[in-house]
Amino acid sequence: MNAAPFSWSGAVPGDLGAAGDVDGDGRADLLTYVRASSGNEVAYYVAASRPRETTTTPPGTVPPDGVGRLEVFNCSVERRNLHIWVFDAATGAVVVSSDGVAPLYNSTGTCPASGEPWDFNPDDGRWYDMVVVDPLQIGCGGVNDPGVAGCRKQTLRLRGAEGGPTWQVVVPPA
Repeated sequence: MNAAPFSWSGAVPGDLGAAGDVDGDGRADLLTYVRASSGNEVAYYVAASRPRETTTTPPGTVPPDGVGRLEVFNCSVERRNLHIWVFDAATGAVVVSSDGVAPLYNSTGTCPASGEPWDFNPDDGRWYDMVVVDPLQIGCGGVNDPGVAGCRKQTLRLRGAEGGPTWQVVVPPA
């Protein structure tokens, strides 16, 4: 932690935490904390801001002949529900959207470890764009809107292939 430029602002709405410049880069970072349900144990998480583009390629190689099934695992370090939107790449029409995908951590902090991934079975030969949205991400403003750049946690493009492999995507990518 870079203590010299570190300063706190007021609490960030919707989050247990505060913003300050933890790493000295001049941008606000977020410190969140979670108090255990029993006792006084507190876990702290620092989300340092970094200039970055939305991740467009998940880990591993995109199956060249298409995807028979897409599985998305929520392993966001913030441990918040994420929303997944799938669009027809040709028309931009919404094909499906999720109500909220819970993080898949277990009690020791391993992810993915518990629960089921969000899944999607694409049509053969059809191209899709997937956008993972975090409404509580800094710059999003609390809306579940894949059209707002500050809300996009990850994006990817895939082609459906009947009988194709299952593509497992971990958000965020390793």
